[in-house]
Amino acid sequence: MNRKSEFGCMTKNEFIKENSKVFLRACENYENDNVSEVLGRIFGDMGREAEIIRDKNVVIKPNLVRKMDISAAGTTNPTVAQEVARLCFSLGAKSVTIAESPAGIYTDSSIRASYKVGKMDIAAENSGAKLNFDLSAKHVQSSGEDKNRIFNIITPIAEADVIINVCKLKTHNLTGMSGAVKNFFGVVPGTEKIEMHALYPNLTDFSAMICDLCKTLCDRTEIINVMDAVVAMEGNGPTNGKPKKLGFIGISRDPFALDLVASAVIGMKDLSSTCEEAKKRGYLPESPSEIEVIGDEYEKFICE
Repeated sequence: MNRKSEFGCMTKNEFIKENSKVFLRACENYENDNVSEVLGRIFGDMGREAEIIRDKNVVIKPNLVRKMDISAAGTTNPTVAQEVARLCFSLGAKSVTIAESPAGIYTDSSIRASYKVGKMDIAAENSGAKLNFDLSAKHVQSSGEDKNRIFNIITPIAEADVIINVCKLKTHNLTGMSGAVKNFFGVVPGTEKIEMHALYPNLTDFSAMICDLCKTLCDRTEIINVMDAVVAMEGNGPTNGKPKKLGFIGISRDPFALDLVASAVIGMKDLSSTCEEAKKRGYLPESPSEIEVIGDEYEKFICE
C-alpha cells in the first residue's frame, strides 16, 4: 500500500477502490511446497503490485510476541516467513532481513532466543535472509491524527525500502483481535511497549495510537501485509489461547482492509478496537463485503 502524500486527500470511496484489495488463498498446512505454491499464486494475482520488491532492501516483520513453541500458534509460522523471503529473492530483492522486537527486554541474547524458539533462524538459513541484531532505534514523526506524536521504532524497520508485515491471526484479550495492524506494535523496541501501554491505558486511546503507528509506517514505506491464518489462535490470545485451523493465507497492501476481512472470517460479534478506530477515521468501509477479495471468497473460511 502506497498512501504517501495521497492518503490524506483521497475520499473514503477512492481509497477503498484503489488500495484495499485483499487476496485470499486456501492453505491446508505448513509444508514448504504448499506454502510456496500458495504465496506464489497470490503474488501472481497481485501482478504489478508485487513489483515494488525488485532491487529493494526488504524487511520481513513477523509476530514473535514472546518466546513460544510454534505449535502453540501464537507466533508467525517460520515456513511462511521462509517462503516469503524466498519469493522476495525470486522477485529480485536486493536484500531480505527478518527483524522483530518481542515483548520484554531487547538485547542480543533475548532476540537470539526468540529467533531460535520461533525457528526464524532456520527460516533465515533456508531462504538466505539475514536475521537482524541491530538493537538501535530511530524517532519517526507520526502522520496520524495526533501530529505531535513521535514514534521510536527499531532501525531496520525505519530504514527498510519495503516492509513485509507477516502477521499471525489471533484473538487478543485487549484489542479483540491481533492481525496486520496490531502486528506493527512490535516495531516499538522491547520494554518501551510497556511504556506505551502506560501512556495510553484507555483502550480507545491505545487503539488510536496503534492506528497512528500503522498509518505512519504505511505513509513512509512500501508495505505488503501477509496474514498467516493456516492455524490461528482462538480464546485467551495473544499468547494463552488455543490453536484453531482456518486454512488460509491472506495478503493485502492495506493492513486495515486485511484485518476487516479477517474479523468477518473469525465471526467477531464486535469489531476489534483497531478496526473500530479505522472505521471512525474513514479508513474502512462499513462492511467487509465492500472490500474486493481476489482468489477464494472469505466466506469459505468463516468459523462455525
